[in-house]
Amino acid sequence: MTNITADSLLRGFWYSLKQSGLLLEDAVEAYYRGRLATAVALALVAREELGKSLLLLELRKSGQQLTPREVRDRCNEHQEKQRRGQIVTVLDGRGGGELGRLIGLLQDPEISEDQRLQMLQRLCELSGRIKKRAPGERRKHRERALYVDILDSGD
Repeated sequence: MTNITADSLLRGFWYSLKQSGLLLEDAVEAYYRGRLATAVALALVAREELGKSLLLLELRKSGQQLTPREVRDRCNEHQEKQRRGQIVTVLDGRGGGELGRLIGLLQDPEISEDQRLQMLQRLCELSGRIKKRAPGERRKHRERALYVDILDSGD
């Protein structure tokens, strides 16, 4: 079986990145048409496609000799593509709890530098947990947005 060339991986990166943008444009269009569940699903798939493009670029940079099947297998894991497509982590402290408390305290000019450093370290820990959970959460959101299912209430 022939190996995939670096040029093919680069083309794959470009096409996948372009597809991610097109899916995001479609998500915006669906949002403006009032198709909110479709917009959410398309945005989540767009992020996954972005992750796939970044994976292909990484494979190209690695210089590994890969067959088409090996590339497909590496691009097959949805949560991994979601993880790679997660470029930023949003920390929203409006819901209260420890995250909200830390964000509020960090804005206090009266806290010492040592306290600030400890709070920032804790914020980084919380951010890491949020980032780790996000791909699985996005998969659940995508499924809820795409599929009709029965609720626990029986509706």
